[in-house]
Amino acid sequence: MAEGVKNTLSMLADKKNIYTLNAYDHSDDISKEINDLIEQLDPNQKTLIFTDLFGGSVNLEITRKMMSDKAMIIAGFNLAIILECLYLSDEDCNEQNLLNLIDQAKNQMVLVNSYFKSRG
Repeated sequence: MAEGVKNTLSMLADKKNIYTLNAYDHSDDISKEINDLIEQLDPNQKTLIFTDLFGGSVNLEITRKMMSDKAMIIAGFNLAIILECLYLSDEDCNEQNLLNLIDQAKNQMVLVNSYFKSRG
């Protein structure tokens, strides 16, 4: 997740274990940047990873290196789903609950112009 999203989350949530990767800001070696990030993570703790584009270079590299029972990767996100996920307990951080949160996040996306036109 990018630094701007982290800054917003820091204002809205009191969480300390949020890490960011600003891909390609400082180098062209995304693999090294991801390895550096992985070294900061606790391998015994569940990790939620948010990437911008499914199938993008960051998503593919993260998936290759991090896909496991301890790491859940969500491609495509909005601020609402991250906030919801920040407050999940380890027990509630499971595939079914994450799928439900993804469905909710999809439904929160609205073309406001059309929404108000349909309301008359």
